[in-house]
Amino acid sequence: SLKKSFFLLTLGGLLISLLLLTLLWQVCHTLAAQYPSGGIVYNMDGTMTRMPEPSPEEMQILEILWNIPVLGCILLPILGLSAASALFFRWKLQPPIAVLLDGTQRIQNHDLDFVIPEIASDELGQVCAAFESMRAELLQTNQQLWRQTEERRRLNAAFAHDLRNPLTVLKGTVKLMHRQPPDETTLNRLESYTARLEQYVEAMSSIQRLEQMPVKINSVTASELHA
Repeated sequence: SLKKSFFLLTLGGLLISLLLLTLLWQVCHTLAAQYPSGGIVYNMDGTMTRMPEPSPEEMQILEILWNIPVLGCILLPILGLSAASALFFRWKLQPPIAVLLDGTQRIQNHDLDFVIPEIASDELGQVCAAFESMRAELLQTNQQLWRQTEERRRLNAAFAHDLRNPLTVLKGTVKLMHRQPPDETTLNRLESYTARLEQYVEAMSSIQRLEQMPVKINSVTASELHA
């Protein structure tokens, strides 16, 4: 998990900082021991021996050597935590964030023909897996919408084709009625094709696909079929 990874990297950074601080203290202590420190040393026989005093230049060097470990106690943990944070971002955050940003950009460009890899099993890996599920769902939805649009186009084309013949007959009948008084045959034809148009309209208003067009079986004579 991300918590465990962050904890281990932070602990590792602090341990390395502690080791470096110990090594720095030993080096500074070894260097400082090479310079006289002054003072008095009590011998085993009770006598005292005065140690040589350091010169002003040596005192400056000793002060520097004493202050370096103090500064190391402050700087080294900060550097260790900074390095741990940088490694955590590089190893655990940067790869999934880059994958998610690339996937978001491709989805914004209406490109759903790709796969978002699950690059880890942590929380961000689960986010990538959820993002991949969303992308697949969007792709499926777009395919369904495209199929529905194609079915609607086919349905409209079939509807227009089926309406063309009765409309032509109705136009001819209306022109004929303008020229001469309508007879019984003309009125029957007009009523028949009007009912046919009503059936088309009712059928088209209740179906979404061409295959849903209801099939009605009626008996017709040979003369009607020829007409």
